[in-house]
Amino acid sequence: MREENLRRMADQRQYIGQIDFLRAQIHPHFLFNTLNLVYSEIAELSEKAGNAVLSLTRLMRFSVEGTKFEAISILAEIEAIEEYLSLQRLRLGEKLNLEYSKSGKPEPFLVPPLCFISLVENAFKYGEIKDPIQISIDIGEEIRFYCSNSIRRDFKDNTATSVGLKNVVRQLEMYFGENVKWEIHQDQRIFYVSIIINTISHEMHNSR
Repeated sequence: MREENLRRMADQRQYIGQIDFLRAQIHPHFLFNTLNLVYSEIAELSEKAGNAVLSLTRLMRFSVEGTKFEAISILAEIEAIEEYLSLQRLRLGEKLNLEYSKSGKPEPFLVPPLCFISLVENAFKYGEIKDPIQISIDIGEEIRFYCSNSIRRDFKDNTATSVGLKNVVRQLEMYFGENVKWEIHQDQRIFYVSIIINTISHEMHNSR
């Protein structure tokens, strides 16, 4: 009886694992197909709404597909950031005070997925939209990322922000080791994060 119970438990775990696998496969495709249907229905009625749905679809696809891998191209991460910024421009219009710049060589360097876009999202979630949100990315021998925002006056609990930052820092440390440096600053008004990745040292280390 004991062996039979163990066998049933093993079969049940295998069944649950198969169901979870199928859910992971089905749900994203169902979501994307539904969003594409919504886009096709509303695009002719409202260009703004159609563009918003299209941007949302691309972001959702990036978040699903990108997190399947330990690392993705920095170019893909930047494309996702720019898609997110396009969506925010559509949503906020003239209320948005955004300063975004990108410079340097478009090298296909690898980074952990969602590490930079998570910081950009935090700037919109916890920052004052009417004050400047500054985002800059420079790609060369180093990847330099900078994001700053003024802190919302009604924002009291910074627990979620701290957890999110710790996760990003842990990802970068695990992947780049001593080849990544960061600076995080927060006072009563301003929050900013600066990240510098030495791409040459990291590539030399990985090629050994």
